[in-house]
Amino acid sequence: MGLIQPLVHSTTPVTMPFAHQSHIFSSVTNADQEGSVIVELSTGHLAQKANQIISSKCGNAGGPEFQLSLISDENRIEIMSRNISNTIRFSLANVPFDKIAKFRITYSWSKKQNTSLLTVENLESGHLFQAEINDTASLSPLLLKNLLNSKGNTQISKAVSFIGVSDQVQPVGLAMAISPDATISTPVGQIAIQHLKIGDMVHTLDNGVQPIRWIGSQNVPALGAFCPVQMRAPYHQLQHNVFVNPKQRILVNNTNVEYLFGQDSVLVEAHHLLDHVSAIRRPKPGVSHQLFHILFDRHEIIKVSGCYMESLFIGGIANDPNILKTTLLRDVNPQTLPRHTQKVRPFLGPYEAAILQSEMQL
Repeated sequence: MGLIQPLVHSTTPVTMPFAHQSHIFSSVTNADQEGSVIVELSTGHLAQKANQIISSKCGNAGGPEFQLSLISDENRIEIMSRNISNTIRFSLANVPFDKIAKFRITYSWSKKQNTSLLTVENLESGHLFQAEINDTASLSPLLLKNLLNSKGNTQISKAVSFIGVSDQVQPVGLAMAISPDATISTPVGQIAIQHLKIGDMVHTLDNGVQPIRWIGSQNVPALGAFCPVQMRAPYHQLQHNVFVNPKQRILVNNTNVEYLFGQDSVLVEAHHLLDHVSAIRRPKPGVSHQLFHILFDRHEIIKVSGCYMESLFIGGIANDPNILKTTLLRDVNPQTLPRHTQKVRPFLGPYEAAILQSEMQL
């Protein structure tokens, strides 16, 4: 397999934690050309039928306006976006909104591509749903600022826990996971992940030394479901504290794992290991974290600052070009991407992880 061309994609959304405060990370002055609105919400706070998630207007009737609605009994998300030159309406149907679950909704637009994209991600199952149209009505910088600060004629549902805006088309799906100062075990010693590049050799737990096929990074706010987990030394064999994506899976191999699941080891998402001691999460408005990830031909276990963690798992996403082009791998030739047909270890779901965490704390 040929080497994949590098992609280091670094973007930071402007974010808004609740209650209703704005913390600007980057300018939104170019949002009239392209941009994104990111909303996280819990369906446990939604009504059974129609729900207006966000509504924001500028000026009089017919002025810039943005509406995001969820029709629960039809499993449908609707978008209405209007600026001085155009109005668009479109929806994403057949989204299985669980009664109690957390979702991330991303609405992006690009004048250059003349496209608008609506993405819904189930933050617990990882399932992703999308709808795209060949039209756009960009959100003005003023409208975005009003949205962030709840100014003007702006209404936000109590189901919303996080809002972010950006003057770039934000990638969805695949998430970066490891802080730049975390060291990776290689044949030439421990090297900070930020200094690694495509083709570098890395020690893996199961398959010896393997070449990096792709490495990327992304800046994320320390808020909402983006907020990284700090894995703390010396727990989990860590040599120093490391920030990881909350969905990053950590290898756990103790007697509880064998007793409960009949496996030598399993992979557990970092946010399921939160215990206020070995793993903590501290949302910080105005703070962002750069996170990296590494892709191999197979899903692998690698040593990160002494702790065994998973490499980037992409499943068969390369077989779906429509989804692939909206992720951090969008600039990579799909023919050069691996197809991950097997998980390197069993993944624990929320229920199994809760049982394991309870046993580990006894």
